[in-house]
Parts: sequence; C-alpha cells; structure tokens
Amino acid sequence: MKLLLCLALLLLAFAARADRWHPYVMPYYEQIRYGDSAFKDHAQVAGCYLAVGDGMTQLVEVDAERMELTRIRLPLYHQWDTTVAYTRYPSAAWRVRLGGHYIDADDPATDTGRTAFLGATYTRGAGEVGCDAYLSDYPRARPALTILQTSPHVGVTLTRGRAIWHAVLTAHAIRTEEMPGFRAGTRLSGEGALTLDAAGWTLHGSAWAGRQLFAVRNDGFTVYNVAEEHLAGAVASVSRTVRGATVTLQLQHERWHDALRDDVAYSTSLLGLVGVGW
Repeated sequence: MKLLLCLALLLLAFAARADRWHPYVMPYYEQIRYGDSAFKDHAQVAGCYLAVGDGMTQLVEVDAERMELTRIRLPLYHQWDTTVAYTRYPSAAWRVRLGGHYIDADDPATDTGRTAFLGATYTRGAGEVGCDAYLSDYPRARPALTILQTSPHVGVTLTRGRAIWHAVLTAHAIRTEEMPGFRAGTRLSGEGALTLDAAGWTLHGSAWAGRQLFAVRNDGFTVYNVAEEHLAGAVASVSRTVRGATVTLQLQHERWHDALRDDVAYSTSLLGLVGVGW
C-alpha cells in the first residue's frame, strides 16, 4: 500500500508542475445498511478522490478510502482501499486507461489483495465501443486466488438542445478458480446505464443483473473482496454543478446470496460527494 501511495504522490506531483494541468478534489462519505445478512449490520466509508489532468491528452487519478464495518456478534472490521489510474488520449478517437487497486484489510484471506486493470475505448461520431480487463490476485488466500474479469461495452451520446444523453450497455465475464463453497467457472452479468446532463444538473441511473463473484466495479475504484455471489443491483444519483463545485447524492441497492443463511441478503447505501476543480 505504501508503494502505491508513493507512486500516486509522485504522479500527482509531476502532473501539478505543468502549468496546463488542473487539479480536482472530491471527498466523500457513505452509509451502508444491510438486511437479512448473517454477519453484516451496517458500515461507513470515508474517502477522497484526487485527479490532475490537462483536459486534453492525459489524466492522473488517485483514490483512498477507509471502511468500518459493524458485524453481528463479531469485532469491528476495517479496510483501506487505494486506487491509482492513468488515462491517455492518443487521439480524439481513442482513450487508453491503466491502473491498480490495493486492499489493506483485517480479513487475512484478502489482505494485500491487488488488482491491475487495462482498458481502451474507441469513439466515432455519437457511438463508442471499448473493453476493460481486470486481473485480481489474493496471495494470502488458501489456496491463493486469481480472478480475471473482462467488461466490453458499447455506448451512444446524443445532444438535444442543451441536454446531453449518454447510454452505455456493458457485459461482465468473471473467471474464478475453485474455492471453498464455489466452483471454478465464468460468471456472466449485464449492465445498463443512462446519464442526462442539462443546465448544471446531472441525473444518472444504472442497473445490472446476473452473477458476480469478486467483481470489480466503477472503473477499478471498487473491488468486492468477500466470497459472496452478487445477483443484482441498481444505482440512482443526482448532481448539481455551480461555479466549478459539484455536489452529488447517490442511492445504491445491492442483492447477493448469503451462503451462511442460504438466502438472499441486501444492502442499501447513501453516498454524498463534494467535488471542486480549479
């Protein structure tokens, strides 16, 4: 984790020296409530996202967050997640992104878990097509665990007056090895997202369904490191931007199979973000 943080600081320091680069900072806080879970009660997450880019050819992103999970008849659980990503725009049509995610957790099986990701997107006119690949490794799990996820997507952007609509369809294929309680195989899921930007407001909604195990979400910023099979989820958010500052509220609902209860459990979370760029 220290190595990843040092790399992130070096990238940000290098980027900030260039006059044409502009920083963006976004602290956030999230409350999560669990239902019908055998051992999860509630959790809170606090973190900060930093980005420095020139708005034209490249972008450096760093995110660090801390989660505190209150468990049923178990001690408090703590976890740190750190993500570093670099995006390059070789031309107006292409975007290439790579990065890594590191987990520092109380859970001995997934502590020191790391994820490397690489993706590319091609845009032509209003349409886009791309694919992201995520390779996760948990060296302290017994046996050691490696997961490969591929997520191809297609999207379209339409402008109607002052409103901009952006729709994306994504497929996820997660290949896992055999582990206690789960067979080796590929789990498939599909996701749809729709975003509207108009007059300083941004409305976003997305939903997914299928099967996911140790999935990577949110372009590598979210890594699910608990051995539980997720079944479906939905997200809705609203953002308001005024004079370079953006305030966002996001509501998320997730359902998964609780192996200890052999039943479906769920979580509902409320996330608040405040972003400022200059």
